[in-house]
Amino acid sequence: MWTIVGSACAVLSVVIALIAIKLGTAGTADGSGMVSGGLEPTHSTSAPPTTEEPTGDPTTEEPTEDPTTEEPTEDPTTEEPTEEPSPTPTRIPLLYRSSGTSFFDCDSEGEIASTLGGSVIQWRITNDSRVRLHVYYLGTDGLRRDERTLDPGDHINFTTMHTGHIYLFARTNASCSKIIRVDDDSVRATTTIMDDD
Repeated sequence: MWTIVGSACAVLSVVIALIAIKLGTAGTADGSGMVSGGLEPTHSTSAPPTTEEPTGDPTTEEPTEDPTTEEPTEDPTTEEPTEEPSPTPTRIPLLYRSSGTSFFDCDSEGEIASTLGGSVIQWRITNDSRVRLHVYYLGTDGLRRDERTLDPGDHINFTTMHTGHIYLFARTNASCSKIIRVDDDSVRATTTIMDDD
């Protein structure tokens, strides 16, 4: 009888061993590859999950230079401004206000001359203009004789002036501005020169 029990136990051991082997090849239900008998884990046929470095999000890549927003280049049409030449000052017209005198146009130069023998009078000339003037005495031959310069704001007092004498007023370039003659019947003469603007 013990022989029968021993045989049954051996068969039972073989069956249990077969069941254990079968369970080992099938794996567990949770897919872990382990069996309750502590067998070696089996290798999964599926590829292991990759752990590659994350690549940059294409929507958040480093901005590239936009050709439409390039650095502004120097526009050749906007060159450094060149210094404009200073405008030539216009000829300032002059106005002569006078008493006890007569006026002549500059075209009369060379045709008129001073006369001698007139009475002695005083003649005050004031330059209230911005123009520097030269005063010339036109002699009895009608030629200029340099008398003096009359700067802006200056005046001249002729105390021994004789009637009949003629004076020419010229700008600094010697161009005639006005010719004035002291009248024969004058007792006192005055002339004021102003800018006519």
